[in-house]
Amino acid sequence: MADPLGTEFGILLDEVSLGLDQEVAVNHLYERVGQEDLSFVSTAINIQSHTGGNLAEILASLSRLLRNRIKLRLKVRALTSEGRASGVFLTILPFFLFMILNLISPDFFTEVKNSPIFVPSVAVALSLLTLGNLVIYRMVNFKV
Repeated sequence: MADPLGTEFGILLDEVSLGLDQEVAVNHLYERVGQEDLSFVSTAINIQSHTGGNLAEILASLSRLLRNRIKLRLKVRALTSEGRASGVFLTILPFFLFMILNLISPDFFTEVKNSPIFVPSVAVALSLLTLGNLVIYRMVNFKV
């Protein structure tokens, strides 16, 4: 097999050839690679080695499951793209409007800047903007 997969399976084969238990060697593979879907493969191989059965059939159904997980993950990403775009737009909009107003009418905010409530109101606005971003982030980012 080509690298990097060939190297990892070569290490796995070396560990088993040198007398390490297959279950431990497969778990080492999972720990080295760190791919979350590899835990399913590791578990399937370990269970099959204890209980028996058709490993090819087990791996075929597992590959179908993993492909469906990837498809679902991509569908969720596509469906939440509108929420992510809204979050970016709503974050940039206040700063963009402030910049445009300063370009059109530089004296627009001079009276407001001297008001004693200016600093607290800007702090509240930035806090609400941060809270809104956090809510949107939580709505569009979740594990599938």
